Parts: sequence; structure tokens; C-alpha cells
Amino acid sequence: MNLDSEPWLLRALREVQAAGAVSLQLERRPAGGNHARIFLLLDGDTGRATAAARRVRELLGVERATRQLEVTYGRVRGGPGQVAVLTRSVLQILYEMGAQIEVPDADVRRGDTLATEVAAPVDPGERIIRVHQGPSAPGNAFAAVPYRDRWFWIDAADYRSKSAFTYAYVLQTLAESGHGPPSPVVTIPAQ
Repeated sequence: MNLDSEPWLLRALREVQAAGAVSLQLERRPAGGNHARIFLLLDGDTGRATAAARRVRELLGVERATRQLEVTYGRVRGGPGQVAVLTRSVLQILYEMGAQIEVPDADVRRGDTLATEVAAPVDPGERIIRVHQGPSAPGNAFAAVPYRDRWFWIDAADYRSKSAFTYAYVLQTLAESGHGPPSPVVTIPAQ
């Protein structure tokens, strides 16, 4: 990833993270509610971490002494000491990754699928995940699957793609392990 093209806030957050000076804290609300508050903790006390944490606070528009920021969902923060984060849904993340899978030209011509997107929004020219395809089983694959007389795989030496695949797998597992809608309650009057 080319850090020169990366937004300033992400660069500063990466520096704080690399120094081990950033963490998240979950605070559950009492009284049986299932709501929780999430806080971003900036603990930059030494060298580069101090400068990066100061830059993060400056870019977020919070007071210099603020070490704890409540993370809220949305485009605009609700008040001082908060940072608003507008995330993508799991479906949007999986769609973005799926659009980067190499697909056979014949499948595109038939209208079975769209052409592979070659540029990811993260860094032009670099994909979030690189899934190769070909007529035969790969020799050095981290993960591989046959589909319609073709093989699709992630190369074992491609750390970025292996990480993205693992992340997507964890998201899918979390989505599948959620509780479904409650079953209806049937009440039979007793006499």
C-alpha cells in the first residue's frame, strides 16, 4: 500500500497503532439492555506515538488532552468527545471483495458475471483480495475451490489476500451464528 496516497487521518492512526498506543474499550450498559458504548483510547505518551495521537485529535477536531473518544455510528458526531464512524455492511464488504475475483472472459461475454474490477478504492491498481482462476488445480494455494470446470484460488504467498479472505470468513461466521428471529409463542388456554 502506498502511504503517500493515504489520507492523513489513516496515516496518523496507523502510526499510533504501530506504537501500541491505541485500543478500543467496550462498556456495557446496565439494566439488562443489550446496548453498549465503544471508546477509542489514544494513549500516545512517547515519541512518535505522542505526535501521531496529537495529529489524530487535531484531525478529528477534539481537544488536545482528550484520550478517550466515544465511537458512534453516523456521518456526524453528536457532541464533543465523540467520533462518528459510518461503516459498510457485511454485504457491501463481501460485494466489494467479490467484484475483484478474476473471472473467465467467456463468462463475462455470456453475461454470467460482470468483469473483474481491477482497481480497489484502497489504492488504485492494488486489490483488496486477489483470487486467481484457471483450468487446473493450483500448486501453491492457501485456499482453492473448483467451480464449473475451473479452479479459483488464493496464492499461499499472497499475505494481503489471505488476510482479506480470513476477515471475510470471520464476518460470514459471525453473521451465521447470530440469533434468528424469535419463534412465535402459542398460548393454549387451559380450563
